[in-house]
Amino acid sequence: MQSGSPTRARRRRGAGLALALSACLTACASEPAGRTEPAAARSAPDAAAVASAALEPKASSAQSAVAEPGAAEPGAAEPGAPFFEADAPDDWLPRRTARAVGLDPEALARLVADAAASDSDSLVVLRGSELVVERYFGRPRGPIETRSLTKSVVALGVLALVADGAIASLDAPLATFFPALGAGDKSAITLRHVLTHTSGLASTESGAELDAAPDRLAYALARPLVAPPGQRFAYSNEATALLSGVVAAAAGRPVDAYLAERLFAPLGIRDVAWARDRAGHVQTYFGLRIGARDLARLGMLVRDLGRFAGRALLPPELVRAAVTPSAREPSYGLLWWLRTPLAWTPARAAALARTGFGRTDALAPLLGRRFASEQLFFDAARPLLDARADEGLRALRRGGMALLEPEPSAASAFYGVGALGQRLVVYPAAELVVVRQHRRRAADATRSAAVTWVELFASVEALGPGLAP
Repeated sequence: MQSGSPTRARRRRGAGLALALSACLTACASEPAGRTEPAAARSAPDAAAVASAALEPKASSAQSAVAEPGAAEPGAAEPGAPFFEADAPDDWLPRRTARAVGLDPEALARLVADAAASDSDSLVVLRGSELVVERYFGRPRGPIETRSLTKSVVALGVLALVADGAIASLDAPLATFFPALGAGDKSAITLRHVLTHTSGLASTESGAELDAAPDRLAYALARPLVAPPGQRFAYSNEATALLSGVVAAAAGRPVDAYLAERLFAPLGIRDVAWARDRAGHVQTYFGLRIGARDLARLGMLVRDLGRFAGRALLPPELVRAAVTPSAREPSYGLLWWLRTPLAWTPARAAALARTGFGRTDALAPLLGRRFASEQLFFDAARPLLDARADEGLRALRRGGMALLEPEPSAASAFYGVGALGQRLVVYPAAELVVVRQHRRRAADATRSAAVTWVELFASVEALGPGLAP
């Protein structure tokens, strides 16, 4: 990731293959559409009041009048491109046209149309510190429940606690925060294991039992160990529910109060709400309600390696760690998903052969090929294998074997994601931040695929060179 001049960054956009959304959609689909959300606790207004109007920059008339050669006036409408609401106040970042920031205006118009067709409640697109799309599609603005995207925001709070010395390191034992875990097989679980979904704690795909528990923290703490910590990636709402207790123990206050002062106030984020369980614990595996502009601010913070409005809020090395492939899942960092190209290499083929898998030679045509996701690799491998070998290969992956070699240096984007298509996507080399939200409705139970907008990445990556896989 790189920060600096938006113009320089645009000129150095590099090509990169992307990791498809399939694994993420599968994981986030486990959030029940009908999950009850306990009464949310509003962040204390005084905790966020520190944010100044300077954090919501508005271009002066002189600045707004500067157009790039051959470009339309910044903020001016491009034909067929309803990029801003007709009655929206122009009171945030400077508005620019697609051409003025080096994006394809027709592709941007299609992106907006796709967002509308998928019943979106908000769509925000930033390039650098300039706004190119802000749409609410005639719906009310305001905080929207982010579902599992909450996890990515909570991760930033954990990084802040490490930066502040309240947590010794990302490898601190979980027993540091829950002394009862200090004895027995759970004593080996570390904070990093929780952040990378490798804790080994039992979890369920639906999460129904966790949702029904009156004290979700106690429920998560009681989950048995089903795999050695650090050995297997298994997406877990249960393990990430423990972060409510981790942050409270380390910060001396609940996660909502800590984040309100430590990160949200400096970012100018004021209007948020958090779900709590019946025991009063702030939820960390879902439950953050936040608006599109504020999600974009968080995206800018991570894109710029912890800096915002000229101020360092997080150390760059910790932000890099959050968006670096983890040991057991190359498409995942520390509660952030990554679009990282994967390759079927001779080294991986040799490792597969050592397991006793008898058809490694049949996969020879795939050597050296890059895949945007493991699912695409399986799709390419299926015609080369019989049904038994195909299932055997998938069983090895389910058991924790990494079949493909990640290329972290070529990662094109990282993102937070939640059920029903909640998205915060960052393309760091292109300085692009995209936010898409959908407010849950009763009809979603029968049309979840339509509103999830699985083609979002394809729509975004059509905007210009250096974005598409």
